[in-house]
Amino acid sequence: MAYFGLSTPYMAKLNAEAETYSDGFKCGKSISTNVTPNYSSAVLYADNAEAERVDEFVNATVEVGVDRLPSEAASTVFGHDVDETTGEITYNANDSANYVGYGFWVANMEDGVKKYQGVVLHKVKFTEGQEGFTTKGENITFATPSLSGSATALKNGDWRKMSEKFTSISDAEVWIKQELNIAVTYTAVTPQSGDNPKAKGWYERSGTDPNYTYTKTTDTTVDDQKTYYVAG
Repeated sequence: MAYFGLSTPYMAKLNAEAETYSDGFKCGKSISTNVTPNYSSAVLYADNAEAERVDEFVNATVEVGVDRLPSEAASTVFGHDVDETTGEITYNANDSANYVGYGFWVANMEDGVKKYQGVVLHKVKFTEGQEGFTTKGENITFATPSLSGSATALKNGDWRKMSEKFTSISDAEVWIKQELNIAVTYTAVTPQSGDNPKAKGWYERSGTDPNYTYTKTTDTTVDDQKTYYVAG
């Protein structure tokens, strides 16, 4: 399997006791994500050979690069005070970072078929990275935010969830949002000639306002009597 894309970083505050998420948001646009699991190992040697070996998950080192950090990151991720009226962010020595869930999707190719893999790290605590600024010269150099953190396990031992079943970006994004308790929005689309609603991952709506339900359409050709929706 070959990976060749990374996009759509989402974060949501984790209530560590209840293990529920709130205050979810999209954290800019992805530049890079590196996840390195760390294990504690014990080896028993007998008769001059390895007889037993135990490897237990300790944590995972997480490094994230994004094009920007929205104000939600300051409060939800790092615990800073954000004045929504003025836009001012106050950094205090006593601020404490929160545990968050972190999700993203990557594109991959397997046997010539392009699919999308959703990834969610259940419990991560991030620290802010170095900030470097230079004056503009003859060449333009972009400076982008970076975060580093540690992912640990929930009470049941789960620390990461992945799904490779998605054939559309919207499906992967919906899955991530559902995992992090972020509301999914559905927007009506205008079909074009020759569109395949099922292949595009469109939805149909049923029920009454405000209790609509959305289900994946099975139509392979556009039904002019229906309104289709894209999830995001």
